[in-house]
Amino acid sequence: MNNIALKLQSIGIPAHVLGYEYLKSALSICLDNPRAIFSMTAGIYPAIAETHGTTPSKVERGIRHAIEICWARCDKNTLTSVFGPVVGAREKRPANAEFIAALAEHLRMEESA
Repeated sequence: MNNIALKLQSIGIPAHVLGYEYLKSALSICLDNPRAIFSMTAGIYPAIAETHGTTPSKVERGIRHAIEICWARCDKNTLTSVFGPVVGAREKRPANAEFIAALAEHLRMEESA
């Protein structure tokens, strides 16, 4: 199992949720090209939709749903360790791009350590 899958499962996103696969794809894209995060709507969502045979709006919704599950299930200490004190301490879930950017950065830092 790769780093992305392990990290998603460690923060409480179950593999059976459709957004899990979309998040894996989004994180893979962002790890390969860090600037991709700046074009979620025009770049990442359509690319994932094409790969998975769906629409960009369903990709966006699936990712949002997976993040909602993470925010509801994961304990605050784990969230803070992955996303930092600002994102991890708040009650409301982050936006899709904010979540993906923070998680991609966390994975990059783990790889370089």
